[in-house]
Amino acid sequence: MSATSYDSLMGQVMPFLPGAPYPMVISAFNQSARELCRRAKCWSEWQDITLVADQAGYSLTPATDDSSIRVIRAIIIPPRKPMTPITNDEIIRNRPYLLSAIGEPTAYVVNQDMSVTLYPKPTTAQAGIIAKARVSFVPNSDSVTLPADLIERFEEVLIDGCKARMFATPGAWFEPNASAFHKQEFANGVAKAEIDLLTDYGSADLIVQKRAFI
Repeated sequence: MSATSYDSLMGQVMPFLPGAPYPMVISAFNQSARELCRRAKCWSEWQDITLVADQAGYSLTPATDDSSIRVIRAIIIPPRKPMTPITNDEIIRNRPYLLSAIGEPTAYVVNQDMSVTLYPKPTTAQAGIIAKARVSFVPNSDSVTLPADLIERFEEVLIDGCKARMFATPGAWFEPNASAFHKQEFANGVAKAEIDLLTDYGSADLIVQKRAFI
């Protein structure tokens, strides 16, 4: 997946931001991208988990060196139903038997480091089976790039997010009314991205509640 620098969008915002420092504008783009990816989960991919006998824990991989795993949305062993996401507290309270159970995994816990622990623990009978994890990512806080397809698809959303943040920041470019306008446009774009995700960019008639811009 090729990456594109936020530089590609600078020409569409810099004329409105006289004297704004380049790093500040790049950061505004990146913070907008992080917000978009957190809410809409639009940066996602399937990853393979190859089951290993007597191994319950498995690591997943960030999409790029300057991204992080945001959420693990599902794990499936095709053609079965998705595994059930559970918590360690739930195991303690209601399912302690899972700690010693062996067999085909039917549930998983997401750990603090975004690795997963599968329950029951696979045996030699499950070794080599490929589970599929649906993983969503966010750019790191210091990232200066985003996948090219996301830049292309969400160009206007990112521009609105950048302008909203910059116009709310003290400087020669400070324009609170313009910031409020672009804040709302950014929120609208994020809401549409959520709908696009739910319909796989189709045309299903779905409504996603708008969320406050942060």
